[in-house]
Amino acid sequence: MDQTELKEFETLANAIANPSAAGSSSGDYQKANEALNAYTSVLDNWDKIQSVLQLTQDPNALFFAAISLKNLFADNWTKVSKEKKIDIVSFCIEFLKEKGPDCKREVLNAVIMLMVKVAKLSWFDDQSHQDSIKMILGLLGLSIGHCFIGVLALEQMIIEMTYINKGKTLIQSRRISVSFRDKFLLSIFGTVISLLNELQPKISANNSGPDSEIIRQALFHCCSLAHKCLNFEFLGVLLDETILESIGTHFPLSWRDTIENFDNTKAFFAIVQTPTLTEDTYILALQSLGELASCRITIFENATKRKEFVHNFARSLSELIKNQSEFFCSSRSISRHYIKLFHKFEMNFQVRSFGPKSDDGKLALRNYLSDLAEFTILVIKSGQSYLREIAIYLLATWNRINIEAKSEPGISTKIQEIVVTFIEQSISDLSDDQEEEDDEHFNEKELKNLTQRFETIAITCDIHISPVYNCLNEGLTFLMERYSQELENNNQELLELIEKRFAWVIRVVCAMMNRGFAPKYPAPDSNEPKPEGQDECDACIKIIDIIKKNVELNLSQTHKMSELFELAALSFMSIFRSSILCDARVIAKCISEDQEETTFNTGCSYLRIAGIFDSKDILGVVEIFFKKIILNLFTESKPIIEQNISMMNTFVQSSETRKYLMALETTQDLMENHFTKYAVLNTLETVIYLRKFYKVLSIFWEVNDHVDNFYNYMKPVTEFIRNLLEQSPSDLALKKEDILRALEILNGVSCGFKQPEAFNKFYIWFNQGPSKIIHLVFENFCDDKIILKSAFRLMKSLLDNSSSRFKPQFCYINGFMMFKEFSEIIMQYFNYVNMYIGVQITGDKYDDKYEFINLGICILGNLIAGNYINFSILEYYNDTTFIDLCKVIMTLITTQDHGELASFKSLCKNSYKIMEDFLKHHSDMMVRHFEPSLTIKVIEFILLGLMTENNNKGRCCNALRDLISHIYASRNILLKEIEEILKIEEPIFKEILKTLLTTVIYEEHKVIWVFQKPLFPTIVLNGRENYEIVKNEIISNETSPELRSKIDEELSQLCNDVFIDSSIDYEHGSPNEISLSKANKDKFTTNFSRFKNSLIKFK
Repeated sequence: MDQTELKEFETLANAIANPSAAGSSSGDYQKANEALNAYTSVLDNWDKIQSVLQLTQDPNALFFAAISLKNLFADNWTKVSKEKKIDIVSFCIEFLKEKGPDCKREVLNAVIMLMVKVAKLSWFDDQSHQDSIKMILGLLGLSIGHCFIGVLALEQMIIEMTYINKGKTLIQSRRISVSFRDKFLLSIFGTVISLLNELQPKISANNSGPDSEIIRQALFHCCSLAHKCLNFEFLGVLLDETILESIGTHFPLSWRDTIENFDNTKAFFAIVQTPTLTEDTYILALQSLGELASCRITIFENATKRKEFVHNFARSLSELIKNQSEFFCSSRSISRHYIKLFHKFEMNFQVRSFGPKSDDGKLALRNYLSDLAEFTILVIKSGQSYLREIAIYLLATWNRINIEAKSEPGISTKIQEIVVTFIEQSISDLSDDQEEEDDEHFNEKELKNLTQRFETIAITCDIHISPVYNCLNEGLTFLMERYSQELENNNQELLELIEKRFAWVIRVVCAMMNRGFAPKYPAPDSNEPKPEGQDECDACIKIIDIIKKNVELNLSQTHKMSELFELAALSFMSIFRSSILCDARVIAKCISEDQEETTFNTGCSYLRIAGIFDSKDILGVVEIFFKKIILNLFTESKPIIEQNISMMNTFVQSSETRKYLMALETTQDLMENHFTKYAVLNTLETVIYLRKFYKVLSIFWEVNDHVDNFYNYMKPVTEFIRNLLEQSPSDLALKKEDILRALEILNGVSCGFKQPEAFNKFYIWFNQGPSKIIHLVFENFCDDKIILKSAFRLMKSLLDNSSSRFKPQFCYINGFMMFKEFSEIIMQYFNYVNMYIGVQITGDKYDDKYEFINLGICILGNLIAGNYINFSILEYYNDTTFIDLCKVIMTLITTQDHGELASFKSLCKNSYKIMEDFLKHHSDMMVRHFEPSLTIKVIEFILLGLMTENNNKGRCCNALRDLISHIYASRNILLKEIEEILKIEEPIFKEILKTLLTTVIYEEHKVIWVFQKPLFPTIVLNGRENYEIVKNEIISNETSPELRSKIDEELSQLCNDVFIDSSIDYEHGSPNEISLSKANKDKFTTNFSRFKNSLIKFK
């Protein structure tokens, strides 16, 4: 390149680099960009561009020349000769040596990227590419600037070795990576350790000298390079060495001496104790120590070497705690990696690695644990929110120490001190009236995080329950006093803040109880000694007292508690009931006057709580809880209503509890004024919970003789629905919310009534008028998917007979009437929307389409499994309603894209379940009344599930067994129908056989033995001739001669004694009957077991 071309190149590069320079315009920039791209995209200009790097001093020209060479290389890799590749690597190293220290970082990065990419992709083409690593290592000793460049180049080389480059397969990339690792990675790591040992004293002695900044940068990149060496992807190329170790850093055995030599680890401890370095340098050094702390145990030659490493590491950690903890904990970013270091060390080596016999080991253990305990307490007391967040790692560390070293003296005392300190600090935080960061700290998300964190503490302190509960008692006592004061002062802001803190303490108690650490309550008259300090039950008693006070405040409308408190209280009520109140029937036995001596100590030990609230028995606590639940029905908060109704449902499941609750005035008021009084009915946001709400009410209505008052209870609902039915179509368009509300109420009542008598009363009421709302919906709201789904769910629940509530003496005819009516509605709807051909869905596919299909499948499933309709009578009277409904649903299932359908687990499961149930009871109807094409689609859908749906293979096998067995047993009667099927798909039965055999031979499944169910009747149906044809097809597709021979042998033996010569005159039964006899099935089962086991052993 002559001087003119060089000058032009520099001009273009500067025009692009400085588009806003004086005298330039956007047009000049575009022209310069186009001209430079045209010049640098031509491979013939390679030498000229390379000469730019040699001749120019312009930084922009250097940058664009380096980038252009890299891009030319990447775009024309196959066209570049091996000699040119060797030349470019040598040129890049020479350039870095001569000009590197004076170049900008961008130029260095571009030249280094070019060099390492060429070297890697040509790694095995010529030895010179591998020797480039040695040449880079040679740069390190020239000067501090060259050292910096060499470290950058080595760092980029390691990064490049972890990539899978375009044009290289995974195996090729892995081969290059392994070669680099085995030849150079360890030497690079050794070199960087030497550099750290060399540079670290310089920065300590020359903290503000002229080279201090470049030394800091070099130290940063050395730490980065060291971390990349330690973090290299060893796993995947060391399976022979590390297959039994699933955790830890998987160093190869060639690194053994380096790891065992603790001087190498000391280099990183020296860095983290060196002042004035950047935060990123400390983080990289801590991460490197984390990798060393996680090294696989088997890297050490013997236990002595391992213990020596652990002792030295522990001593260094103790020194680090004393010298640097305060500084590291002052930084949010450093502290996370610093605290994780202790967690990794403990998880990998455990404190037992110090060795029980060595005095030196015991001393190291004692000092380390003492220093770690002090550091943990320092973190807890720091008051910094980010330290409280990452303290989870320290708590998990102590949990592991507790598990591994319980026998060590002083461990229990240290853990107790740590846990109590955490609680005390938390209580101290609660006493602070200043919101500041606390307002963020006590939001709902943070409360959830605090609960999870405290569960870790609960695990850690499994032998230290009393001190924890005592701390909680102090916090609750303080908060209750403050709360009473602020109620008198009517200070709403402070009341809200205290309620948030109440919520935190309640969730802490919930976390303790949820881990199985429920407090023990001695009975009032027992001789059990009380625990030291406050009673452990006081925390729960105080919370129940707070809930009781909250009930009183709500009743008097004095103050409304915050949502966070309400949710925490509901969580406590739920856990308290499950872990302490237990089953109310047990409690009822415990408090029975007829029972002088009880064996149910569980219930008796809790009577003390009820006595505190002036209740005769423990059910007094239940009363407090239930009143709270009823009062929460006045709120409009969705989270509270959702959790509240779930709690209601839990309480009414026990018959003893229901009887007690029915005597409460609150419950009577709930049953009588359910429709007019509660907010759950009055807001659109909470209408989705109406179904659950009325399901609970219906369970109440079934108790004793209350069901006789059902019509009175439902009178407001009756008038509400009657008013809707009288509306004109134009007015109905404005009543969507009311329509939805009515449907959800009906759905809830239908789901709640399980007894035949109660359900019959409901159905009589429903059929007298409210049933018309379903027709009204489909006539006026066919395009409103929310209302339609509610109507579908109502039909599904009405037809559900899982509790056997359809009884002949009550409502046998009712089920038949609903079946006829709903079947017509469903068929008309699916024909109206034309879902068979797959409508174009613009929104959520499940929400807009597949959920309707799923509901239709469930409705048909309830009909088939309900056992309240005699479908034979329908056929006798030529009523095709059931046949038509089955055709609609089966068409819906089989015409959908199977991939989409399978992506929705519930829909997929229900689809194959309906196939199983339908063919179990109605195989004959499908063969005789379905169009042959639809029958074939059903079979193909089942076969597709057999090949792709692991979770539904059993259902597919059962469906095929029932269908094939029926076709074989009735083949003379169904001869015409079978011929029609074979006209469309002649090899259909051979395809079934081939699919079954292929799956059994080649696929491994946990449920593989269920395949024998459909395989036996399929073999018998196909006969010997078709079996031989299918066998030969399978054998011809096998490429392995050994496996081919084995399959031939096993398939021949599989059907021994199964086929029967039809020419023989049998005295008992026809040959067909004998072929499907139990004795023949047993023979096949034996053959199948031997067949599968033999293939498994062979493969």
